[in-house]
Amino acid sequence: MGNTAEALTLYGLLHKMYPGNLYFSLQNMSLQYAAGLYGESLNSGKSLLRSDTLPVVLNCVGNSFNKLKEKDSALVYYGKLYEMVPYDHKVLEKISSILLDKELYDSVTVLCSNYLQMDSLNIPINGIYGVALHYKGDYKQSREIFETYLDAGGDSLTAFYYLGMNYLKEKNYYVAATNFSKAMKIDSTDVDLIYYTAYSTAETWRRNEALDLYALAEQLLQPDSMMVYKISYGKAEAHLK
Repeated sequence: MGNTAEALTLYGLLHKMYPGNLYFSLQNMSLQYAAGLYGESLNSGKSLLRSDTLPVVLNCVGNSFNKLKEKDSALVYYGKLYEMVPYDHKVLEKISSILLDKELYDSVTVLCSNYLQMDSLNIPINGIYGVALHYKGDYKQSREIFETYLDAGGDSLTAFYYLGMNYLKEKNYYVAATNFSKAMKIDSTDVDLIYYTAYSTAETWRRNEALDLYALAEQLLQPDSMMVYKISYGKAEAHLK
C-alpha cells in the first residue's frame, strides 16, 4: 500500500503538471483504483472518455461503479466495453454476474450462448451458462452443460452442487444426494449444501444419515431465521421417513 500511495502522489502530480499526457492520466486513474479511491478513479476515467473511448478506461470506470455498488451504471460501461471486445470472456463474466443478481436469466443465456458459438470450450462461460439455465428451469440442459463442464476441468464444487440441484428439481433424489455428497467432500462447511444433502438423503429414506447431516448444519448455522426454519422442518420430515 505504501508503494501505491507513493506512486499515486507522483502520478497525481505529473497528471496535474501535464494534463494532456495520456500515460500519466492512465497511471493516475489506475493507481486511484488500486488505492481504493473508486470515486476518484471513476471521475478520472469519465474525464478521459470525453476525448477517447479506450477499453482500459471503460473497464476501470465499470469496475469503479461496481465497487461502489452502482450495478446499473457498471453494466452500462461493461456493455460498451463488451461491444469493443466481444471475445473477452472476463468482461462477459462481469456482465453476467450483475445480470444473475438481477435474475435476468434469459439475458445471460443469450449472451453466453452467443459467446460459446465463438469459443465452445470456454470453462467459465459454460459454468455461468449452466447456472443461468438452472435458474430458468431448464434442468436437463443445465445438467448436460455441467457434465461437460466437469469433464473439461471446471470447478468441481460448482459442478457437483448444480448437478445436485438440477436432479433435486427433477425429483431424482438418489442422484441428487450422490452429487451433493461429492460436493461435501470438497466443502463440508457450507450450510446450504449440507441442507440440500440432508434433504435429498431423507427423500431416499436414509433417515439416520439425514438427521446426522441436519445436526451438522445446525452446528455450523449462523443466525438466519429462514435456514433455521428449513432445517427444523427438514428434521421433522426426516423423522417421518
